Amino acid sequence: MATTSKIASESTPAYTATKLLTTTTTQTATTVTSSSTSIKTTYTTTQLQITTPYTTDDTYCIAPTNFSTFLFAYSNDLDSVSDLWFRFTFDTFSYSYFSSFGTVRFDTESMDIEFHSDINDVTTTINKNYPNPNLGFQNSSIGSNIFDALEKFFSNTEAPVCGSIILILLKRYPNEADVSQIVSLIRSHHAIVHVMTSATPSGGSQPTAMYSVASKTNGIAAFEYDMSNAIKLFPLYGILYPVYATNIQVFGSGTQTLPDFFLANQSVSDQYWIAITFQDHAKCQCSWMSLNEHNIDSIADSPFFANISQNLVYEPKVEIIEDCTISILCEKEGQHLMVFDSDNLPTDFEFYTVDGFCDPYRQEWNIGLPDGTIKKFGKLKAVCVEFKKPECQCPVLRLNYTNLDLMSNHPFYSNISKYFVSTPSGINDGCEVTMRCTGSNLVIMDTDSDRILDNNWYNAVCDPYQNQWNLNKESGNMPIGTAKELNIGCVEFKEYECSPTELPTLVFAFSNDIEEEIVINAKRQIDSVNKFYSKFATVKFDMEEEQPFHIYRDLSTLKNDEILPDPSKRFGTSSTGSDVFRMLRNFVNIPTPIPKCGSKFYILMKRYPNEEADEIKKMAEELRKFHINLFVVVSNAPSGGLNSRAMYDLTLQTNGLCSYDNDENFGKVYFIVLALILRPLNYAVNREVYGNRVVDLPALTRSEDLILCTSLQDHGPLNYWELDNTRFNESKLSIVYGTAACTSFSNVKEENMTLTLTYKRADDSKQILQIRGYAENV
Repeated sequence: MATTSKIASESTPAYTATKLLTTTTTQTATTVTSSSTSIKTTYTTTQLQITTPYTTDDTYCIAPTNFSTFLFAYSNDLDSVSDLWFRFTFDTFSYSYFSSFGTVRFDTESMDIEFHSDINDVTTTINKNYPNPNLGFQNSSIGSNIFDALEKFFSNTEAPVCGSIILILLKRYPNEADVSQIVSLIRSHHAIVHVMTSATPSGGSQPTAMYSVASKTNGIAAFEYDMSNAIKLFPLYGILYPVYATNIQVFGSGTQTLPDFFLANQSVSDQYWIAITFQDHAKCQCSWMSLNEHNIDSIADSPFFANISQNLVYEPKVEIIEDCTISILCEKEGQHLMVFDSDNLPTDFEFYTVDGFCDPYRQEWNIGLPDGTIKKFGKLKAVCVEFKKPECQCPVLRLNYTNLDLMSNHPFYSNISKYFVSTPSGINDGCEVTMRCTGSNLVIMDTDSDRILDNNWYNAVCDPYQNQWNLNKESGNMPIGTAKELNIGCVEFKEYECSPTELPTLVFAFSNDIEEEIVINAKRQIDSVNKFYSKFATVKFDMEEEQPFHIYRDLSTLKNDEILPDPSKRFGTSSTGSDVFRMLRNFVNIPTPIPKCGSKFYILMKRYPNEEADEIKKMAEELRKFHINLFVVVSNAPSGGLNSRAMYDLTLQTNGLCSYDNDENFGKVYFIVLALILRPLNYAVNREVYGNRVVDLPALTRSEDLILCTSLQDHGPLNYWELDNTRFNESKLSIVYGTAACTSFSNVKEENMTLTLTYKRADDSKQILQIRGYAENV
C-alpha cells in the first residue's frame, strides 16, 4: 500500500482516513513544502517514540478482545457538545460494542465521572451537564485539568478501564510539559487516547502536550475548527481494533519505508481503517490584509489615518508560505512599510522587509522588528506609504522695536525690552533662515529659553518631521543646538548713563512752515506746566539758517513774538525735507545749559523729513541715550518732504507718540499734550494689527489713574477704523485727536492687570500701533 499526500496549507482536517485491503508492507511517500524566514523559527512534526499496540512491558492488565469502556471527556470551555455526541452515536455505530460508557466534563473546579451501560442514559447525562461558563476557569493562564480527569478515570471502581477507548474534546491546553507519568498510566491499562483539540484555544500554555499523549498511546490527535464534522473521520467507526501504529518524522520531500504491517491471523478482517495525522499544531489561519487606496478606509479609526490618508499609498508585495510564514516588502524605493495591529495602531518598518510566522496555537503573527525583538500582531494590515515631504511649519518671528511686545510673556523679555531691538539681516525661504546682526548681538528666544550670539552669520534649518529648528554657525556649519520657536532680534546691549539730577526740560519745537496763529494756539496748551520742568526751550526748524534754542525758566516769560514763524526764511522747494533731525541732533550734541536727561519734546510738523531707515535708527539711538521722549503732530497737508513715516518710525523706536491731523486742529490736542507732558510714561507697546481681532497686550501695572493713548496709523487722515468698535478692555477710545485716541483707567488695583485690545477695521492692511500709558503714580 502506498499513500501520497501533500501537506497543503489549506488541508482540513489535519489527518486523513481511508479503508484499504490487507497488505504486508507499507510505504508512505511524503511531499512537504519546507520554508524558512529571517526569524529562526521552523515548525516540524515532533519525533515520537515508535510503538505497537500493547507492548510487552505493559503488564497491569490483559486487554480484552472487545473494548470494555468508552470515555467521552469534554472541556467546559466548549460552546456545545451535543452535536459531537450525536455524531458519535449516529454516524459511527461503534457505541454498541462497548460494555460501559463514562462521561466527564473537565476544566471546572470540581468534576464527576458518571458511568452507564445504556447509551440513552449517557445522552441524558450529557444533556444535563452542558458546558457552563460560570463553572469554568476565569483566567486564560490556568491550564486544563485533563490530566486529573484521566487519573480519576483510571482509579474508578465502577467500570473496567483495561483496554478502554478515550475520546477527549480539548479547548484549553494543559500547562504540564512533562507527559511521561500520564502516558505510563494510560499504557499500563492498554487504553487508547484520541484527542480532538480546538484550533482556537481558551487558555493554557502547552499546545502539543495532548498530541504527544495520543501519539504515545497509539491514539490519534488533530486540531480542528469544526469538531462535529471531523469526529466521523476518527478511528471510531464500527468494530475497530488497533493492529498497527507508528510515528514518524518527515521534512521536505521524499519517501520513507515504514515498519512492516503483518497479521498473525489473516482471517481477522479483509478491510482496514488507516488514519494519519500530518502535524502537531493547528492550521495557520492568522489574519492579514494588504492595504491600498481602495481599502485604506479599513483603518479609518486609527489615530494615524489622518496622516496616512494625505499621502500616496500602495499595496505591498506579500509572500505567504503554507499560511504560516509571511514576508512583506515595498517594491518602490523610498516607501515606508506601515504595519497595523488589531487596534489599528501602526508600526513603521521604514524601508525594511517584514518577516514573521503565524503562531497556530494563538493565531497571531510573530513579526521581527528591525531592532531584533519580536512583536505580536493579532490582525496584520500592511501598506506602503510614499510620504510627501511635509511643509516646513517651524515658527519664526523676526523681532524689532515694533513687535517686541509679542514676547512680553517670555522670561527673557525684561532683559531686552530696555534696549533697542532691530530686525536681523538674512533671508527666510520657509525651511531655512539665515541671520546676522551687524554691530549688535543676535538674540534667539525659544519657548522658554534664550541664546545671545555674536555678529557672525547663523542659519536655522527646519526639521519638518520634528517641527523644530536645527541651529548652525555658518562658518564651518557648526551645530549649536535646536529650537522649537525661532524668535530672533538684534539687540544693542548699550547702557546709557542718564540719571536726571533735576527736573527735565520741555522743548516746544515747530516747523517754520506753520501759520502764526496755529503756533500760538498750540503753545497755549503748555502754559500751565511750569512746576513739572526746570527749564523750557523753544526752537524753530525748517529754515534756511539753523536756529538756536531759546531757553526760559518760566513759560510766562516767553513772548509770542519770539516764537512766531518767519515766512521769508522758508525752504524754497517742496522737495527739500524737514531739518527736524538736525534740530534734535543739535539738542543732544551741542553743549547747552539745560538738563537733557528725561527731556520731552512737543513738535509740530508741516514738512516731512527725507531721512530713511538708517538715519532714523541713528537718531533714535541718540535720543535713547538721554531718555528723550517725543510727542509729534504731523500735518495732513505737508508743505514738502518725502518720507511721511519718518517721525512715526522715530517715535516707534523711542516710545514716543505721533499723530496726523489737520493744521487747524494743532491747538486742540490739549488732553494728549497734558497726558504726555504732565505724566511720566510707564507703559509702551508697539503692536502690529490687521483685520478685525482681539489681541492680548502686556499687563498694566498698578496705578491710581492711567491715561492710555494710541496712535492708530502711520499716515493721515484717519481712515478704515471703526472707533465705536475699538476699545481697551471695556474702555472705548472716547477722546480722538487726528489719528491718536485716548481713554482712561481709574484705580488699577491689580499688580498686573490683563489688557486686551478689541478693534474693527474696514480693510485688512497691516498697521503698527503706538500704545502708550501715562500714570499719575508710577
